[in-house]
Amino acid sequence: NKPSDKKQILIGCHLGSSSVTNQQKNWFQRVIKKKYGSRVWAPHNYLLLLKKLSKANKNIRFVATGTEKEGALVKKFFRSQQHLVYNLCGKTSLPEMAALMTKLDYFISGDTGPMHIAVAMQIPMLALFSQRTAEISQPYPPAKFRKTIIKEKISQITVYEVYEVIMSDLFSLDSSSSLRKEE
Repeated sequence: NKPSDKKQILIGCHLGSSSVTNQQKNWFQRVIKKKYGSRVWAPHNYLLLLKKLSKANKNIRFVATGTEKEGALVKKFFRSQQHLVYNLCGKTSLPEMAALMTKLDYFISGDTGPMHIAVAMQIPMLALFSQRTAEISQPYPPAKFRKTIIKEKISQITVYEVYEVIMSDLFSLDSSSSLRKEE
């Protein structure tokens, strides 16, 4: 069973974190280029992931969320794949973010506010964490449709690992409408 080829499969992603948006001057160089911070998965990994996912299913689209500053990051990294990305960075309020989550098929993020909104909205998701932040901030309560990858450093999480989890979950979504129901 493959995810349906008849509709777009919307995967929300949040590339930044407060450690990105709180930087006022040269935030890109200081946070993103300097080992991507402890809570940020490298933006080029999201690009590689999108390419791999869209190759597996032509209807997969990313819905990028974040601040206006993170919108610039999305534009920079997804320039070659912009036809596969809806850039909503800087365009949603908190209530709109919650409403947006209900339209997504899946959500992927590091330790971010939108990740916690996805948890609250019971959206199938994958959270990416370093060991440093996982103990206090990973998705809670545990649920079948909430996955987490934890490594010593978030930069150690590979595109392949993320791809495998998402594809496995998308297959589950297609074959079982009860993925969001906690068991």
